[in-house]
Amino acid sequence: MVKGTGEALAGAKFKVEKVSGERIGEYTSNSAGLVNISGLEDGIYVVTEIKAPDGYRIDTNPKNVIVKAGELATVEFENAKMSSVRIKKIDSVTKDPIPGVRFLIKDKNKNIVGEYTTDSDGYIELENELEQDEHPIDYLEEGKYYAEEIQAAPGYIRDTQERTFRVKRGETTEIVWENTAQYGQIQVIKKSKDYNSINGLPAGTLLQGATFEIYDKAQNVVDTVVSNERGLAISKLLPLGRYTIKETKAPKYYGVS
Repeated sequence: MVKGTGEALAGAKFKVEKVSGERIGEYTSNSAGLVNISGLEDGIYVVTEIKAPDGYRIDTNPKNVIVKAGELATVEFENAKMSSVRIKKIDSVTKDPIPGVRFLIKDKNKNIVGEYTTDSDGYIELENELEQDEHPIDYLEEGKYYAEEIQAAPGYIRDTQERTFRVKRGETTEIVWENTAQYGQIQVIKKSKDYNSINGLPAGTLLQGATFEIYDKAQNVVDTVVSNERGLAISKLLPLGRYTIKETKAPKYYGVS
């Protein structure tokens, strides 16, 4: 049952043994939160919860129960709702998730709880039975915590601001944290390869009017640029990464490269 409310819980798993250590079996609570075991001999039995329902903290205290013929012996277990924290790291512009960001979590006394890294979906989830980077967390107590970004993902600027958050009993605290990408520009220089007999311009002449499309690694067009009178075609600010450039229109009297 739920600690504090008495609400029935399905899915709790229990191990039942005789006090001598002889194993009777494993049983799971039904939708009414009950496990019914019949046919037991008189004696003392030990019941241990070995798995709590999802979202609840396991009751680690084994309980003894005395079975007598013709009598119904009962034993109760209570499970407290787990407190948890979910950190989501996203791009400040695209809102896409950012994997590979490392965080340091501290308790209210600034003692280190552990270091954690966002997964492929940009999440860190701190809850019961989580173990990451060899720092186990059995559960998070209620109270104040601190989160500090200690390493940004490649191509992003680390957020140096320490954040505070509170864990409330039985609730999931979600922190959405944005990172700004580092930006650069692409500059294309357009020159004639050979002497042009039509306009009389020699090889190496800077050419105006060439059009280029810039593609990201997913082959999306992220910018279109045109060379100026100095033969320069300069992109807008783009996040750091790998890009492909394709000439789509050549200057007059020249062919597309």
